[in-house]
Amino acid sequence: MLEYQRALAVNQRVLSYVDRLAALENLGAVQLSQGNLEQARVAFGAALELATDELEARHLVHNLATTELIAGNAERAAQLLEREVARTDAMPAAILLRARAQAKLGRVAEATALLQRLRRDAAGKQP
Repeated sequence: MLEYQRALAVNQRVLSYVDRLAALENLGAVQLSQGNLEQARVAFGAALELATDELEARHLVHNLATTELIAGNAERAAQLLEREVARTDAMPAAILLRARAQAKLGRVAEATALLQRLRRDAAGKQP
């Protein structure tokens, strides 16, 4: 555990020589895995501000929504995923996460509809 804490210490001189976005995303993932939800939010949010690639930004929003759901903020998680789920090419993991958030909010019909969408999408991709 001590080694993780040392690895998490942000050193601006080092970060200036690496891919800052990747470092922040990795930092967020480590913080999330250790249950440091506020630090994970900050790291993922900072990475999202740096993201110039649309797919990378979509993944970071998913990470933020995951953090919010774990923190007990299902409404915020659902809001974060609203745009992603509205896409015809939505990431299946985002659809599932939004379904979980909707279920936690007692919106069973919405959650069920999202799960049915996942099944339809998966069935359409099978040979």
